[in-house]
Amino acid sequence: DRVLFYHSNAKPSGVVGTAVVSRIAYPDFTAIDQSHKYYDARTKGDAAKNPWKMVDVAFESKFDTVVSLEALRKEPRLSDMILFQQGRLSVQPVSAKHFRLIVSMGAKRK
Repeated sequence: DRVLFYHSNAKPSGVVGTAVVSRIAYPDFTAIDQSHKYYDARTKGDAAKNPWKMVDVAFESKFDTVVSLEALRKEPRLSDMILFQQGRLSVQPVSAKHFRLIVSMGAKRK
């Protein structure tokens, strides 16, 4: 699968490029490592109680320009994206139509 790479803590926040999933979902080992900042105390360090998964991604492309959250919101053809229906989702599906549109927005020169 291809993914949009989004910088959420940047100024401005936005999509900066694309990546490809290079390894399918596997248990997130950081959730059971008590010394890790992402340790989930609910697991009590037990892998069998770990609900978290992670994937590996590989760089595919960098956009010519950041597609800011503001630009995404202003684009009427993106109004039905899950991004605008449920906030704070780290991972969400993106339709092929929306994916192509966002990539084309990132290809535009500043």
